Amino acid sequence: MEEQANAFGEKLKKCRMERDWSEQRRKRPVSNVASGTNQLKF
Repeated sequence: MEEQANAFGEKLKKCRMERDWSEQRRKRPVSNVASGTNQLKF
């Protein structure tokens, strides 16, 4: 039971980190985001 709770906590932490990361990306200038997506394509 405790292991499940730990796994759930880790998942929650990961989701929160990803949400924070996406929010930070949204706050950046559009040019930075555009160049970032271009780099991902290559």
